Amino acid sequence: MVLEKTVYVPVYSSIYRFHARMYSHTDELVAVTSIRNVEPADSIFLLEARYFDSNGKVVRDYVDKVYELGPMATAEFIVPGSDKSGGPGANFIVRWGTTSELTADPIIETIMLGQVGSAGVSLISRGRTTKVSRRQPR
Repeated sequence: MVLEKTVYVPVYSSIYRFHARMYSHTDELVAVTSIRNVEPADSIFLLEARYFDSNGKVVRDYVDKVYELGPMATAEFIVPGSDKSGGPGANFIVRWGTTSELTADPIIETIMLGQVGSAGVSLISRGRTTKVSRRQPR
């Protein structure tokens, strides 16, 4: 049996700055989406990692072929702070799969870092599984 899951991960690559009772400005953050295989003995396979903007349009594909993520390994996809294409409602869709019986799903989260005015800002958002499919291997 082959197991595939799709995970939605919020990315706050732009955040609003409140000034004079108005949201008048956005500050851009570096966003690092991390996929951590927590299995000590089994690989998982990254099938898709797509970055979407606030309007739901694909900005970038980060995985162009199936990528094996070994036991206890981590893959990271970086959206630089200079990239304003995502906006405040950006997100990643990560699709991964396995051919073995895992005891735990990978941890998929985005860490956002930057500076707003004179303050450092860091946020973490965790992914949420939106689709699960099982099929017989070909």
